Amino acid sequence: MPSDYGNYTIKVTATDGKNASASTAINIVIKKPVTVGDCNGIPAWNPVIVYPSTGGVKVSHNQNIYQNKWWTQNNEPGTGGPWGPWEFIAPCATAKINAFEGLEHTQVGLNTVTNQLEVLLPQKSNGMVDIEMYTIDGKLSKQLTQTFLTKGTHQLFFDVSGMIEGFYLLKIKRNKVHQEIKKVMIIR
Repeated sequence: MPSDYGNYTIKVTATDGKNASASTAINIVIKKPVTVGDCNGIPAWNPVIVYPSTGGVKVSHNQNIYQNKWWTQNNEPGTGGPWGPWEFIAPCATAKINAFEGLEHTQVGLNTVTNQLEVLLPQKSNGMVDIEMYTIDGKLSKQLTQTFLTKGTHQLFFDVSGMIEGFYLLKIKRNKVHQEIKKVMIIR
């Protein structure tokens, strides 16, 4: 766990043999760990409330905890997909959240991978699991699995050696309802 929480910018510049270069930068936020109980103290989502553009407001809705990513009003949590204004955090009953791990309870090995992606996936009940990789601009890049898993914690490994370097979004969907998004960077 880092001791310096806050906002950081990571900038990467690539230069070829002819001195042509391209740069990209991403902003990251390292937050202190947060523990949330059974939704006590987390207000219920209200469609008439304007949630601020700075994001970070947690609400409970349909026994889940969500956090807004930007300004929103009258957009129901859990219905906008991965690019909607709400980010799924955890179910209310077992929401123990470590913000440094990406505000999720699924662990992805290091989040920086070369050829193999490791996912530690807790499954609270038997059900279908869909895991997909999307490009940062939202295009489906690879369907990793669509399978039935039993209750328990599963360690899954996926071959990503054929994918190009870059940033991706790992989308984990359970029983076509519960959804998580993780950021993954593939490097060679």
